[in-house]
Amino acid sequence: MTGVGQEVGTYVMTVLGAASGTGGVVRLAVDQTSKAKSGDQVNVAGVTGTTEANGAFIMPRVDANHIELQGSVFANAYVSGGTVTDVSSPPEAVAPQVAISCSTDGAIT
Repeated sequence: MTGVGQEVGTYVMTVLGAASGTGGVVRLAVDQTSKAKSGDQVNVAGVTGTTEANGAFIMPRVDANHIELQGSVFANAYVSGGTVTDVSSPPEAVAPQVAISCSTDGAIT
């Protein structure tokens, strides 16, 4: 059943490379950061080589083509691929909540 609510995320960035950043965190080279703001929540997926970059992170914006992944540790050389998707709540959202229920017996219980 489709739910209703506010859409999260406003942009997707393409990963072009990875290196060690400030304090050894993963620094990603991306196609552009024009919509990104430091503190955005992002999901990174599809990065090969620097697989430690894949996951959910808070993202400090470094410059027009670089971001860092707060809490990550750079360990492996970048090979290829990857996207960074903004999943931040809209600024006007106040205390967003979700309730999910599941039945394994045809909704009897």
